[in-house]
Amino acid sequence: MNLDSLHDLKSKLQLRWHLYKNRQLLNREVTIISNNCIAGVIYHDCGLRFLSPTVNLWFPTEDFFTYAANLLEYSPQQGAELREIFEEGISYPLGLLTPKSADLPAIKLYFQHYPSFELAKEKWEQRSRRINLENICMIFECSQPIAENSPIPELFRAAPYSHKVIVTSKHSVTGAGTEVVHLPVYDLPGYQPGKLFTTKSKLSLSRWLDDFNYVEFLNRTKGKLLPAILK
Repeated sequence: MNLDSLHDLKSKLQLRWHLYKNRQLLNREVTIISNNCIAGVIYHDCGLRFLSPTVNLWFPTEDFFTYAANLLEYSPQQGAELREIFEEGISYPLGLLTPKSADLPAIKLYFQHYPSFELAKEKWEQRSRRINLENICMIFECSQPIAENSPIPELFRAAPYSHKVIVTSKHSVTGAGTEVVHLPVYDLPGYQPGKLFTTKSKLSLSRWLDDFNYVEFLNRTKGKLLPAILK
């Protein structure tokens, strides 16, 4: 058996294992708004339909919080337009999302796991229309320690979601009243962004992400957008 065949076999076994492990998930119609691939991996591992456009992509931090705080204004239903742009050093599709309202800035979407901008745009608009406003949560993943003077804690607390969590290092400073999950993977020597989504060893089916009990998090409540955003 060659290496490609072994990789395919491991991927199939991994999916079966995650579907079995996550069979306790009851909240199966949830929209997860995330700043990177964490939402897509959770959807995939749980065998869920993608009810969020934040799949297979990442945002710059402040762009993400601007998007999350103004979710409806950045939707295609409200006239937001997504066009392709280019940036030196970026080989995958990149989009600029411009809302109809002149009061809000255009934001960048880095479609890292799409083969073309056309497909990325199609999926973004399709999944934006699936957002479940009656069952929504926000997950912000930050692999680097959040410093005391970082704007992230304030931006996170201001995000109008009743159910939200930061996934980060134990060395992060997030302040009181913030739900935080500290994962040991971020403190491994030579940690690189993306390692969270890899398996713990060549023979393991478990990802480092599995140290976050996302099934318990999703089952706990059906989150809402707070009234200020529903306009």
